Amino acid sequence: MSVVTLESLAAPVRAFFDSLPSDDADTVLMVNGQPVFHIRNTRLAPTSEWTTEKNARRFQLIDREFDSSLTETEAQELEELQTAFRRYRRQMTPLPIGETKQLLEKLERLAGSH
Repeated sequence: MSVVTLESLAAPVRAFFDSLPSDDADTVLMVNGQPVFHIRNTRLAPTSEWTTEKNARRFQLIDREFDSSLTETEAQELEELQTAFRRYRRQMTPLPIGETKQLLEKLERLAGSH
């Protein structure tokens, strides 16, 4: 993995990163309809402790969603719990995107040579 500090980049590039959305979502940069970069939103507030109780409530709400008995308030609560869970999961077990991308490129090269 390469690490680039924002401070080392030119001012227009820094301005671009500052202009990205600051909501809970990550950003995917598309070029000609194809994803080029997946940018994690690291401006998020630190994740609070993920607890067994929060996870149990998340499962309860998921069950209600599948039963079509989820209220609007519960739907909002579920979305907040899902977002918190994803944030916690990313912090605890980041996905090996770089290694996966290299493997995919290798497999594509091998498939193209046959």
